[in-house]
Amino acid sequence: MNLKSYPFISEIYNKKLEINQYVIINLVSKQHISYYNINKLYEDDITPFFTLIINWWKSNTQIPLSLFYKDKLNDFNYILEYLENRDYEIISGYQGINLKNLSEKRIKRKIITIE
Repeated sequence: MNLKSYPFISEIYNKKLEINQYVIINLVSKQHISYYNINKLYEDDITPFFTLIINWWKSNTQIPLSLFYKDKLNDFNYILEYLENRDYEIISGYQGINLKNLSEKRIKRKIITIE
């Protein structure tokens, strides 16, 4: 699979199953990763799913997919999977949105008063 054609697709190594998988990462938290396993998509769902993903990619990749679309991705929950952090390794592609990094990027403002 040519990842350059689809920059939102990641290749992960699933240590539990000992296989590489092509996925679309939803988000990365302190304990686990959630991702859409595109290998399990029904044939009829490929076009609508990728239409949503491409729209998200062009709009705002700083927001996890599930938050960006809220209920629109419910039809694709059958391919949503989770792995604990010790059970996977991101090999290549999009690294996902880490919730921890989002909170650390906030800018602290200082109040300066002139007397």
